[in-house]
Amino acid sequence: LPGDDFLNFNYAMGSDDTTNMDNCSSTCTATAECVAWTYVRAGDPHNPRCALKNAMPHVTPRTCCISGTKNNSVVSTLSVNRTLAGGTGSKGMRSGPLAMKKSDEELTLRVLVDHSMVEAIAQNGRTCVTAHVYPDASNDGVALVNFGSTAVDVVSLDVYEMDSCWTQ
Repeated sequence: LPGDDFLNFNYAMGSDDTTNMDNCSSTCTATAECVAWTYVRAGDPHNPRCALKNAMPHVTPRTCCISGTKNNSVVSTLSVNRTLAGGTGSKGMRSGPLAMKKSDEELTLRVLVDHSMVEAIAQNGRTCVTAHVYPDASNDGVALVNFGSTAVDVVSLDVYEMDSCWTQ
């Protein structure tokens, strides 16, 4: 969430990202003017830092940051990365904001692949990203990647082959 910062403060280099993110969120909750926050992970040349916001800026997906709102949701990003698909046609990332409530214990993700279409649906439709992908024959895989600082456990993974919608 770039923009609308009214207060920024740094954390020590090497400090724990999860602790810092919780502190950033708690500071926003305790500050009347704050409506949203962004925790920026350490990077060359800056320390990790917290930015408190007095307005809700437009969500911009970035892997360097974790953002949230005062109503206890964390704003992450759901992306379909087409850069390694090969073939012709659309390339790059298609992304959308993924608001995770603190009460959400698990991420539910449904990925539908139908020839040239990939649709990723998170949290039962809270976020949906659709992309055209034109892979060559050697690129037939799907990967799940976490850019966060906390490990993710895959609790369940089901794969189903879709039948054709065309009747003969």
